[in-house]
Parts: sequence; structure tokens; C-alpha cells
Amino acid sequence: MRELEYLMSDPIVVKHSDQSVIDERHTSASEVLGQFPRLPRAWPLIFLDDVDDPFFRMKRGETNRGFFVPSLSGDKLMGIEMPLTRWPDYIIKHVYSQKMKEFLCDQVVYICGSACAEPVGRVMTLAHELQHFVQYDLRRDIYEQNFGFCGKLPNFEIPIEREARIVSKRIAMRICGSAMVEQYIAQRIDDAERHVKSGCGPNQCSLSPKEIKDWKDEVDDWRFVKHLDISIPYDLEAETIQLHHNLAAC
Repeated sequence: MRELEYLMSDPIVVKHSDQSVIDERHTSASEVLGQFPRLPRAWPLIFLDDVDDPFFRMKRGETNRGFFVPSLSGDKLMGIEMPLTRWPDYIIKHVYSQKMKEFLCDQVVYICGSACAEPVGRVMTLAHELQHFVQYDLRRDIYEQNFGFCGKLPNFEIPIEREARIVSKRIAMRICGSAMVEQYIAQRIDDAERHVKSGCGPNQCSLSPKEIKDWKDEVDDWRFVKHLDISIPYDLEAETIQLHHNLAAC
């Protein structure tokens, strides 16, 4: 029971060899968590890694910084199967108790090591994935409807993704300040553009066509975030319904 009580009292787990880094990242994650309203459902396990796990990289792509798993029993995210048997043992021990033979949590928010290493990236990625948890918890019907848009539009045009980007940028500006956020976004654009240029040079191509597309999409995504106006209210349900109508009329 001690394991369950620990997870219920503190859902944040930070993996790192340096205790001072663990403390700093835990405080940062707690501050992000404090920006969200209290919900009837318990928070998901929030796992901040210090590496980019190879299995998650393979499934989610090189540009991915984190994800939200809405149901450990369903084990699917954005249509991509992610069986728990392939998850790292250091995460599994926080998800499932071998001693009690039961799950310690229903859902997981995972932030990869490269995202955790940068303060703004950590805040934005965690806030983004926590907003997906809020969407799932409060409006599961709308959340699930949005999966029908996947593959038909850029991610940032899908309502649940657009709202998550708005919320993550707003929270990052509150916590880190607008200057640091703008600098981080500019750096993400530069990094993605550099990958595109290096991956499809005139003499050789070091990246696969899919990888090049992923990095081009990353450039477009961060440019979208750069120009997001976080002061404008966003109605997730209305935007989802309108997008359904727009696509049906095409």
C-alpha cells in the first residue's frame, strides 16, 4: 500500500543521477501542475526522463518530446501501439506493482530527457501533455472525436492539439517569461531547419524521406506556435464541430 499512497500523494517522478537536478525538475513540474485546475480524477503518473528512450523514439519519431497515455489498458496513443512490455523497466516499476499484482496508476504523462534538459522545453511539453489529460478527463467524447482528424491535417490544425499548444505557451510565459519562451521557440525553429538542410543536401541524403518530412513539419509547427495569440479564447467543442463540417464539405 505504501507504493500506492506515494503515487497518490505525489504523481511526479524524476529520473536522474544528480539529486539537485531531481529537486529542480520536480519543483518545475510541480509549478506546472499548479497551473491546472483540480480535477475529480487523480493526476496521471508524470514521468520526467533523463534520456530519450529508443523504443519511444522509434514509435513516436525523432521530433517527439513527450506523450500522454490516456489508458494503460488500451495502450494506444494517436493510433500507435505502445505495449507496456516494451517500456523501460525503470518506468514500469512506477506503473505496475509486481508485489501487489496491480496497476499503480491509470494514465501516464511522459517527458523525454531532451525536453527535460531545457527549462522552457520542460514546462511547455509538460503543460501540453497535461492539457491532453484535462481534455480526456473533462470531454472524452470531444477528445476521441479529434483522433479522426489525424493524418488528414497538420497536428497544429487539430483542435485538441491547437488548444494544447495555446495552453502550453500561456503557462510557459507565466513561469519562464515571454523573452525565454520566444528565444526557445526561435531555437526550435533553427534546429529543425538545420536538420532539414543537413538531411537533404545536394550530394547525399542522411535522412529518410519520412524523417525529412517530420523535420519540415516541425518547422511549420513551431512557426505556428510562434505566432499563436494566447489571449484569444479557444472553444474546443465548437472548433471540433466546425472542423467536422469543413472536412465533410470538401
